[in-house]
Amino acid sequence: MIGRRNRSFLFMELIVLIGAVEKQKLVYIQNRDSSARLTISSPLEAHKSHTILFSITGVDVGFENPIFAAIELDYSDSDHDSTGVAAANAQKHLTFYELDLGLNHVVRKWSEPIDKGASKLLAGTHLFPPLVNSNLGF
Repeated sequence: MIGRRNRSFLFMELIVLIGAVEKQKLVYIQNRDSSARLTISSPLEAHKSHTILFSITGVDVGFENPIFAAIELDYSDSDHDSTGVAAANAQKHLTFYELDLGLNHVVRKWSEPIDKGASKLLAGTHLFPPLVNSNLGF
């Protein structure tokens, strides 16, 4: 199942991050060859096990490496806790992923805890970070 999609443009390339609801995130780089035919790279993986993805969006970084922001919930402790305490204390995080074009791989750059009610990201720029909102009714 493909949950959410996002696109971030860089020069003549199109960078696409496709994230499933649980665990899997794939990054594709699309280019045009000398005949102007569309070519798609092999997927670059940005998986994180025991993670639920709520929302994902691209961050406008100008001509820097593409960055994607995601709202994620790590439930690894909840799997081993039969009392339900770990599930009640699970924390959502705003996580940033960067596609390093020089090394051709995806890096999980940093993660910040956010409100448990947050469920949707609105795209941001390099001057204004993505907006996290839990009251949009999505």
